Amino acid sequence: MLLDGIRNWVKRKVCPGCDHECDRLDRATKLHAISVDAVKAARRKQARRLSDVRITVEATLRQMEDRERARSEKMASREHL
Repeated sequence: MLLDGIRNWVKRKVCPGCDHECDRLDRATKLHAISVDAVKAARRKQARRLSDVRITVEATLRQMEDRERARSEKMASREHL
């Protein structure tokens, strides 16, 4: 993989004989990958929440319109009597 090749090149340039620094670089890379995955998961979760809120608001608006229509029809029928 290209990323592995770049990582190995950086390791050789930064610390040619130091395993400790290479281990830190590997650990930082893994932590970064975990962080990126966590951000992606949070973004998907937030999108689902937004979708749920949108559905709830639309349903509430429909109920309000239905109630208003029913109220108007009831008032109109009373006026005709």
